[in-house]
Amino acid sequence: QWMETVDDRSGKVYQASDITIAHFLDEEGEIVSELLEKEIGGEEADHPDNELMVNSLLSRDMTPERKGIFFTEIGEDLRVEFTGNKKEINGFRCVEYQVKFTTLGENDREVTFNGSYWLDEDSGAPIYNKFFMDKTPRFVREIMVERWFNYEPDTNIWHLDEMVSQVQIRILLKRMTNTTRMTFTDYWLYETEGS
Repeated sequence: QWMETVDDRSGKVYQASDITIAHFLDEEGEIVSELLEKEIGGEEADHPDNELMVNSLLSRDMTPERKGIFFTEIGEDLRVEFTGNKKEINGFRCVEYQVKFTTLGENDREVTFNGSYWLDEDSGAPIYNKFFMDKTPRFVREIMVERWFNYEPDTNIWHLDEMVSQVQIRILLKRMTNTTRMTFTDYWLYETEGS
C-alpha cells in the first residue's frame, strides 16, 4: 500500500508511506498478516497515528465473504442499473452498470455511494469500478475510489488488481489531497464446492 498526503497549493508532502504486507494461512487455516516492509516519510513521519495505521492494516480481517460482485459493498438499498454504455477497457469490450447504496457513517448519518462497474461484455467479469461518496465527513470535500480487476478469459478467473482512493480535504485555508494506492498479488482460490 502506497499513500501520500500533499498540500494542493505548495506541493508539500505531509505524510508518505509504502507498506508491504503478506497474508497467509496458518496451521489452523486462519488468515494471518505479516509486515514485510515499511517506509514512512514526509513532514509528519513521526506522528503516532502512523503506527496505528500500520497496526490496523495488520489486524484487518481478510476473510472473504464469498459474495457476488455487487454484494461486496456494505450498506442497504443497493440499486444496480444497466446503462447501455459500452467501451473498451484494458482490451476488453465492457458494459456499464450504475450502482448506488447507502450506509451509516459518523454519528449514524446516512451516507450514499454512487458509482459504476464496467463488466466484460462476454463473461460478466469486472474490469473497472469507480465510485464517489455523497455527504462526505467534515473537512472532506470529495472521496473517490477506483478499482481495476485482472481477468483471465482462458480460466474465467478474475481478482482485484489495484485500488486507488483519493480524498480531498479542506481545513481552514489548507487544501490537501490524500492518495492511497493498493496493489494485490498471489490470490488463493476456493476449492470447487459441491458436485
